[in-house]
Amino acid sequence: MILRSLRWLESIQESESLAQKVGEVLSVVPAFAKRELLTALPDIVGDSSHATIVPWLLHELETSTELTVPILDALAHLSLEPALMATTRH
Repeated sequence: MILRSLRWLESIQESESLAQKVGEVLSVVPAFAKRELLTALPDIVGDSSHATIVPWLLHELETSTELTVPILDALAHLSLEPALMATTRH
């Protein structure tokens, strides 16, 4: 429920810090909460911090096969530099 509220904020002051915390939370929450977090992730984390969360998403992609679709969806909606986007495709 809190995540849904974060999606609609105009701006986040410390987007990089939030991205770090989201990555940490992603590694410890249960699957149902991960699914919700992954769905909201591109809207919660500012564009400038999208690259920060990619390593966590790739790790989750390798370890959580039941979350493959929401992880790929989140990766597709991130604003990434072309080189980083190419890395995520491999």
